[in-house]
Amino acid sequence: LVVMIGEQDLVRLTVTGDVSAAVRACADLDGVASADADGEVVTCLVAEASHRLAPLLAAVAATHATVTGVEVREPDLEDVFLHLTGRALRDE
Repeated sequence: LVVMIGEQDLVRLTVTGDVSAAVRACADLDGVASADADGEVVTCLVAEASHRLAPLLAAVAATHATVTGVEVREPDLEDVFLHLTGRALRDE
């Protein structure tokens, strides 16, 4: 994933049901740069997660999947450092 620091948030939805349909539904929404799944976790890179969370949840519900967990993460200073240098702060 290519992250434009400060412009996009990471939203992780834990989903039961048709995870691949949930990924497709999320990916089709405006403001969603990417959507992918790892097991039951759908990870979306979105602009302004606070404005996109309700449409993401509705899109997943429309696939008859169930969201059992939600995590929203905005880029922090460590993400910026990793993006700019290619290594974590603790790699030194």
